[in-house]
Amino acid sequence: KHIGTIAMVLVVTLLLPVLFILMLPSLIFGSLFYNATDPTAEPIMNNNAAILENINEIAFSINQILGEGIDDVTQ
Repeated sequence: KHIGTIAMVLVVTLLLPVLFILMLPSLIFGSLFYNATDPTAEPIMNNNAAILENINEIAFSINQILGEGIDDVTQ
């Protein structure tokens, strides 16, 4: 019983990075095929401005989180 629980925790822990990698396209593109706000617009994969905007928002969010973490550690 304990071996099964340990194995399940190990499998879940090892699959978390895979889940993150699978989520990257939706983070960067917002959607794989169409703009979520306007389905008649060109596919977002062809819209460099939208891709760069999404990447910049992600980078800003990550920098903000890391900055707060550094502030917490230095205090």
